[in-house]
Amino acid sequence: MGLSKVIIGSVFDKCGIKLNGSDADLVVNDDSFFRDVLLRGSIGFGDSYIEGKWDSDKIDVVVSRVLSRGIYQRFASVYNLARIVSSKVVNLQSRGRAKKVIEEHYDLPTEFYSAFLDPYMQYTCGLFKDTDDLAVAQENKMRLICEKLELKKGQRVLDIGGGWGGLARFMRERYEVNPTVVTLSQEQGDHIKKTASGIEVLIADYRDIPRLDFGLFDAVSVVGFIEHVGHKNYQTAMRIISDSLKNEGKFLTFL
Repeated sequence: MGLSKVIIGSVFDKCGIKLNGSDADLVVNDDSFFRDVLLRGSIGFGDSYIEGKWDSDKIDVVVSRVLSRGIYQRFASVYNLARIVSSKVVNLQSRGRAKKVIEEHYDLPTEFYSAFLDPYMQYTCGLFKDTDDLAVAQENKMRLICEKLELKKGQRVLDIGGGWGGLARFMRERYEVNPTVVTLSQEQGDHIKKTASGIEVLIADYRDIPRLDFGLFDAVSVVGFIEHVGHKNYQTAMRIISDSLKNEGKFLTFL
């Protein structure tokens, strides 16, 4: 803890951020704050604030200086190494942790997300080709995915981590396929069941797919999900996807 305090304290000082004292820009309530910033960068900085490890009456000034002076870039190699080592030693995406993360992040009222997402409720990047309209960009992306999968009428498509079912609905409407969405979020699954027809919904961990035994698919899409699988689970995920496909079936992953 002492070394991280010296390192981070020195960097903040050089960036014009005074720690503690009567005229402090930032007051440290818990010295583990220094370790959090050193090992976890911006996430550690933000999380430690939420956890009450530091306070500031000038939070806008502090954040502006942190970002403009490139503090995190100086320690990128440190916290990237810590993250990589952790992911290889510990399964950060175990079943229990995956469920907890989903409940905290996605099991919020759908109305919250619909306030800023496009009509298809896409929570991943769009394709802003010849447009600056979010809804058009998301349709561009979904169309590209469908074209790459070479979808044909009547095919069965498995969409793993399918969110609120927007891609599956687009596939159903535009390509007349039969989608199956796997999501671990009860809120997302309920939304799909209420708002879309012709889509099978499975509220389950992707690791449960083999035991569900619902046959083989012509195509599998994994959009905005593969990055959450984790180093220790990639082989399992790829095997499940492969075992879910028919011979000559298509698989596409998209961030």
